[in-house]
Amino acid sequence: MSLDAPINGLILVDKPSGPTSFDLVKAIRKVSGQKSVGHIGTLDPLATGLMGLVLGTATRLASYLTGHDKTYLATVVLGLQTDTDDVTGAVLGQFIGQYPSKEEVQKALASFVGTLDQRPPNYSAKKVGGKTAHKLARAGENVELASQKVTAYALTLEAYNPPVVVFRAKVSAGYYIRSLARDLGQELGLGGGALKALRRERIGDFGLEEARGLPQSRAELLARLISPRAALAGWPEVLVSALEAEKLAHGQGVRLANNLTALSLLGPNEGRKNPLVKIIEPQDQLLGLGYLEPPIMGDLGQEPPGPFLRPSRVFKPR
Repeated sequence: MSLDAPINGLILVDKPSGPTSFDLVKAIRKVSGQKSVGHIGTLDPLATGLMGLVLGTATRLASYLTGHDKTYLATVVLGLQTDTDDVTGAVLGQFIGQYPSKEEVQKALASFVGTLDQRPPNYSAKKVGGKTAHKLARAGENVELASQKVTAYALTLEAYNPPVVVFRAKVSAGYYIRSLARDLGQELGLGGGALKALRRERIGDFGLEEARGLPQSRAELLARLISPRAALAGWPEVLVSALEAEKLAHGQGVRLANNLTALSLLGPNEGRKNPLVKIIEPQDQLLGLGYLEPPIMGDLGQEPPGPFLRPSRVFKPR
């Protein structure tokens, strides 16, 4: 790769406490020398841990990667109420009295496992009338955010030393641990709770053990770069011919004759829309994403045609 060639891919960074997610984007822009940089999942300045930053054509993968489940280690001060639902905010109240037992905390935490309605923090990146909620809140405006469906797959109590509780959470995209801190304290009759520390350990298939600090040079960035194809680890993929790749790159669907991999990925029911697949061109590069459609059965005695591959998103136009 030449020194001025665009960089396309994903890099995993262990974010320290303090910088915003956009601060990391700016740092990667400076090191890479290109503007096309984004991230896959915001972390508050207070939070630390796994951040995925995407560059070049891989920025088009951000919406797919952001939707992955995430795992966090959270530290919460029960009974502390703040306007931001974390310890950086203005204190609104503090519980004084007998704190619940470890068993009561464990039971309350378990009650949040599953799919529930969650109200995001007022100080969040949610949009209200085209403006971010945290900007409106800081301007003194009354912010009322609608609840949204989120899922906690697992909430595991790790330590409890009243009023501080530590738990690990595996949750869906869009889940606010700050909201859980607030709601957990309310469920326990303590008025609320505030997040003290948060460390993100996993995003989908990627773990914190694969991350390091911000790269200090373009060479280091390139050495740590995960290709767009590898960034979608675990996704099914279909290798297409050069002619098929040419058509797909221009938005045309193609009939994949005798493609055994594509046939093996088809669902059992004819006419069923199958999950998105990675489209891999002959140079082993990610061309885009597409849907496989089952073949239409031919007349009796005729060989049915192969599955149809319909492009959904092309990342490498010709």
